[in-house]
Amino acid sequence: MAVTVDSVVEAILKHKPLKLKSGVRAKSDDTIWVYPPDTRPDALLFSLELLKNNLPGVCINGIPDINRAVINVVSKVNTIS
Repeated sequence: MAVTVDSVVEAILKHKPLKLKSGVRAKSDDTIWVYPPDTRPDALLFSLELLKNNLPGVCINGIPDINRAVINVVSKVNTIS
């Protein structure tokens, strides 16, 4: 699966702890702007901290419940004796 800007925006919007309904914009192929959900002066700091703490946990591609994966590559070499 390829990761595109649109797939990253969709993953951010679907991430439940962020509680974002909109406010995520793809500005270019490598830039995404995420706006805080609450822009009232008394709640702005809390909204920014919520984004800062939860954005690294967004699963962009793969299985969200997996914390660690081990991939073993077994190469089988056919030899003639």
